[in-house]
Amino acid sequence: MDGLDKITLALMVLLVVVALLFPLSGSRGDGRKDGDGAPAKDRKRHR
Repeated sequence: MDGLDKITLALMVLLVVVALLFPLSGSRGDGRKDGDGAPAKDRKRHR
């Protein structure tokens, strides 16, 4: 059971890391949209 538990924990951690780092197309696209949107709001506020 200990070995299986360690394996399952390792797989879960790997899945989480991959889920956070790997979706390059989706996360980067959203990040760029948010990044482009935030400065625009700041610029409007300054205007």
